[in-house]
Amino acid sequence: MAEEPDGGSGLTAERLMGSAAVVVEPGTEVVTALRVMDDRRLQHLPVVHDGRCLGLAFQVDLLAALARAQFSSLPLLVGSICRQPPPAVLRDTTRRVVAQIMVNRESDALVVLDGGHVLGVVTALDVVRSVALYG
Repeated sequence: MAEEPDGGSGLTAERLMGSAAVVVEPGTEVVTALRVMDDRRLQHLPVVHDGRCLGLAFQVDLLAALARAQFSSLPLLVGSICRQPPPAVLRDTTRRVVAQIMVNRESDALVVLDGGHVLGVVTALDVVRSVALYG
């Protein structure tokens, strides 16, 4: 993040998010999604089909579902576990509004959208870092 002379008040969801989106399809198996999360050091993955965000997969939800289904022979798919509709904001949503939505939705992550296209994920940690850096 670049220097913010205004104390960070001009920060938007797009500027806050850590990196470009890593997404999965709803038909992705949970174990595969967890491997992607581990490889990329992520805790959230937007679930996208035909360019449309259907949900947001949280690592904790995937792990819980995997534990519950440990004796099942049926494939466990991300699309059946992800949070729907996805907690989301537009790219130009301010940091203050991002934080308010996180509190209201009881979510530590929000999908960042631009015209329906997934740009990435902004997390509570991203917001905390920005406050520490810019006030």
